[in-house]
Amino acid sequence: MKYLLTTLLSLFLLVSVVHAEETVLVTIKLVKTANAPADLPSTIHFPASCSDCKMIDDPTYARQNAREVILAMRIPRSTFIDLQVDTEGKAFERVLLETTDLSFERTSSGIHFTVPSQIADRPNSGEFQTHLYWQGVELRFEHGDPSRRAGTYATGEFPAVQREAANNLEFGLLEAIRELGLDHYVDDQNLGRLFLMGFDTNYPHGHLDSPPHFHLALWLGNYRGTGSLIPHLYLTPEGLISHSLVGPYAGAGDLSNLDYKANQKFTAVDMLGRPVFSLILTPEGGLNFARYDGLQCSLRPLEQGFQSGIQVSCPPFPKKVIKVEDDLKTGEIKESVDGKISSVFHYDSANGALLQP
Repeated sequence: MKYLLTTLLSLFLLVSVVHAEETVLVTIKLVKTANAPADLPSTIHFPASCSDCKMIDDPTYARQNAREVILAMRIPRSTFIDLQVDTEGKAFERVLLETTDLSFERTSSGIHFTVPSQIADRPNSGEFQTHLYWQGVELRFEHGDPSRRAGTYATGEFPAVQREAANNLEFGLLEAIRELGLDHYVDDQNLGRLFLMGFDTNYPHGHLDSPPHFHLALWLGNYRGTGSLIPHLYLTPEGLISHSLVGPYAGAGDLSNLDYKANQKFTAVDMLGRPVFSLILTPEGGLNFARYDGLQCSLRPLEQGFQSGIQVSCPPFPKKVIKVEDDLKTGEIKESVDGKISSVFHYDSANGALLQP
């Protein structure tokens, strides 16, 4: 009997712990029509049977701008939920769970839709970025939309110069990676992937992403890139690189951010400590990028700052001029090389998801 009571108590405690962890955080994006008001009250009504359902008002996840309303909630894991949102139904044209469209219907008091059952948190509906993939390389292209501003970018002058500079530098580094053969090297050696990123002005799930900067990291090939060191290369209002803070993504012990200034070399290493590439900032605000054996590319602004374009020089290859344009209305990223359009990437203008050309 004593053993039975002990077992039942253990099961009760286990069930209690599991139950406490049996909700997930889910965010939903309501996409506004072109003429919708900038401020629309929107209140979630959960089914009466869902005692664990809870609306979240934390601006880290839930917020509103001229283009969208982001709703946040906690709901039971692995359970679909029918939701009624009291709002102006005619003001919305799409309902998104991250990059997935949900069917919805307009009602007399708002809109109605069903949230599919989820087994993990889905906090990213407020993001607006396009992911591009090549062998050994991922490029995360953030779309700087002045209508979507939150966190430290909510007020003040919009960092348009730095956004354009970051876009050009991402694609300029992509060209340098290819010229140096690092894309194939990282992939062939199973080292992980090279990860190019800009910065987001919409405070995605609480990430400030400021001041303006861009990243080039070796994303290590283990669980969620544990231990990867991430250079954050900060941009001036003139579109030049000022310095680089390098810190661990996760699991790198007690390492703190190290501040790299002009002429100081940062070297990225693989999981065995072998060099893969290095970054050196120039006193003029440019960047030298080299592979493990010293073969080097230089990245310089076309004119006064990188927002004007970027010159990529990787001897013995010819110098190239890279320029990127992001058309938010048509949902197109256009890359030009030496003045001629070389690539066009089409994306969903509501969530950034890559579309077929």
